[in-house]
Amino acid sequence: MNINFNTDRTSYKRNGFFFRRPLSSAIALTLSPLMMWQASSKVLAADDNSFMELEEVVITARKRNESLLEISDSVVVMTDEKITDAGIDSVEDVSLLVPNFSFVNTQNPGTVFINMRGIGQFRNAEPPVAIVVDGVQLTSTDAISQELYDVQQIEVLKGPQGAFFGRNAPAGAINITTKAPSEESEGSIEVKLGNGSYQYLRGLVSGSLGDETYARLSGSISDYDGLLGNITLHEKVDFAQDKNLRLRIISDLTDTVALDFRASYSELNSGSSYFTPIVDENNRTLDGATDVFSDIQGDILGESDRELSEIALKIDADLGFATFTSVSSYTDTNESFSQDIDFSVAPILDFSQARSVEAWSEEVRLNSNDGGDWQWQIGAYYLSSERTIRTSLRGNLANVLTWQNAWNPSFGGEHNPLVGFSEFEGAGYDLNPANAFDTLEESNAYAVFGNLSYDLNESWSLTAALRYDVDERDFYDVLGTKNAIGSEKFSEAQPKFQVSYQPADSINIYGSWGVGFRSGGFNQVLNVTRSYPAEVVETIEFGFKSKLSDNAISLNAALFYTEIEDRQDFTFIAGAQTIFTFPTAELYGLEIELQSQVTDSWEIFASVGFIESEITSEPVRPEADNRSFAELTKLDGNSDFGGFKGNDIPLTYGWSTSIGAQYVTALPSLDAELKVRIDYSGRGDMKWEAHNLDEQEDIHLLNLRASLDFNNYYISFWAENLTDEDYWQEFVSNEFTALNTDLGFKAQPRRVGLTAGLRF
Repeated sequence: MNINFNTDRTSYKRNGFFFRRPLSSAIALTLSPLMMWQASSKVLAADDNSFMELEEVVITARKRNESLLEISDSVVVMTDEKITDAGIDSVEDVSLLVPNFSFVNTQNPGTVFINMRGIGQFRNAEPPVAIVVDGVQLTSTDAISQELYDVQQIEVLKGPQGAFFGRNAPAGAINITTKAPSEESEGSIEVKLGNGSYQYLRGLVSGSLGDETYARLSGSISDYDGLLGNITLHEKVDFAQDKNLRLRIISDLTDTVALDFRASYSELNSGSSYFTPIVDENNRTLDGATDVFSDIQGDILGESDRELSEIALKIDADLGFATFTSVSSYTDTNESFSQDIDFSVAPILDFSQARSVEAWSEEVRLNSNDGGDWQWQIGAYYLSSERTIRTSLRGNLANVLTWQNAWNPSFGGEHNPLVGFSEFEGAGYDLNPANAFDTLEESNAYAVFGNLSYDLNESWSLTAALRYDVDERDFYDVLGTKNAIGSEKFSEAQPKFQVSYQPADSINIYGSWGVGFRSGGFNQVLNVTRSYPAEVVETIEFGFKSKLSDNAISLNAALFYTEIEDRQDFTFIAGAQTIFTFPTAELYGLEIELQSQVTDSWEIFASVGFIESEITSEPVRPEADNRSFAELTKLDGNSDFGGFKGNDIPLTYGWSTSIGAQYVTALPSLDAELKVRIDYSGRGDMKWEAHNLDEQEDIHLLNLRASLDFNNYYISFWAENLTDEDYWQEFVSNEFTALNTDLGFKAQPRRVGLTAGLRF
């Protein structure tokens, strides 16, 4: 098979361009490369031969091989060895090691909030980050939290990536590459045991099927009883049973045509929605007490079931002057969950929802074969999907009234969720609110794209890219009949332009400007505005990358400024899940990353990120009557609330850092290698919601891993959240809900365990 990319310097290109409008702060930012160059020069002057050389890294996110040093974007790469060393099993694990990137895993496995560089995700909204597995972009947010296993490399690209990935990549992209089948036969088995009765088994086999065809079959199964207890039910609520299976087959059909087939299946049953009301030691309501960790007390055990299926086929054909690639995929995602919705010890209200997304996509592209000063790519993309949401909210009317009275001082209540609960009726459900129903959203998205890179000389390179995306959506009420509710068309040109200056082979100073957009959509319920607009993001970035002291030190930095138009946000209005928008917002930030192979035994790594953000407009009212946004929520009359304009963007950490070290040494007496790694992750200065009334307490997490590798087998000890830090994964304020108390969703406590594996 001859479809290979060269690894000489001329093959490493960057992609992106098209001019749209100037940014107000561009002049000030243009000074940053000079300061960065001065700093890097001082470090380069130090010549310490005791430092060891770092490995070279090549990334593939932009559908061609590119040097990590020479790509003009802020990129964090985790190779196979680093994934194993850090114990990375999920996108959430990745976020702990990347500055200005956070991941909230809440409610049920499919409800996750990714925030990258201040651009975040919310319930029922599209993600701001494209997540791509083996060239196929995930079409459902319910699939984001699936286990990452048998992975070769993870690449995190920051800043707008719409020119390369299309809609829903305004904040960046995560490119995940699974391990390809091996030519020689191989296999492995791995077992994990941990607290919470955690049991895990993973295995794989790989090898040749003959006739230039190779296969790899891998899978895992796990069972976890949980560590978080419910004081009413006397049961663990964070339990999980997970099953995963993947088959990958590659075949060289001819000398110029290659096939790559992948099929995967995942099945998960887990605890769900174990929110707890924030109360004091007497069970009385506290407002804004984000540092109080009350007991989980709901009378219904939340439970979630998720099923993921995917089939993908990639075909590469070498045409001589270019490589033709076709990527076809089909995905089917189904998730359902049930929960207590009053979160109290009494039988008052319950809630259930089932979500499904069925989609197929096709991408075709021509990629110039490497060589020369010019590199180009053109292509087209199509996606057809159907998303169904089926919602049910039930209650006992008498119990609802008793519950309201217990909370309301006007009726003699004492803001105590336990008042009068002995008087609750045992009758069945007789309340079915009108805002609970089924909806169907059909989407047809298509795009054309192209990019061009040119090396002006040995030092200067330019890259221009443009992608035009269209997303046509139809929304239906499917309660008994398929009634059309609305149709919307969201479209955007997503350009990107990059310039790179390399004064030496080990230094890249770059600047970039790009646009990305996230599709708009529809709210499920009737009492709010049904459709909301697309979000458009424009970012300018300056940065540098360097390999210093004979490639022993990697030092990178980036400074960025972002303007957001029609920024999407989320709230509950009268209990209804609602997405609304702010016309404008802006932010700027800084990232610095350092990695050094100090000696044969010691490696250190550190990163830090800072973000200053501001909502620069009041929100668009999410419904048609004359009430203000404050009146729609519980903000009206709140003396601490002075409007949204000037507030921080929610779910955005003002600072984040990751610091770690790894020690490796041979143990000749045992014929083994000892590896010890410690990681610290810290973050803070984050507001939970747009009203900024509730702020997350600073989080400090410590992870530890120690392993012995005996070539064919290994054993390791691991600890996550070693100091048993208490913190909220999600905090929901009462001002933005129909409830009379704040709610918290607890993060996992300390997890410890042992891993043992055998290779054959």
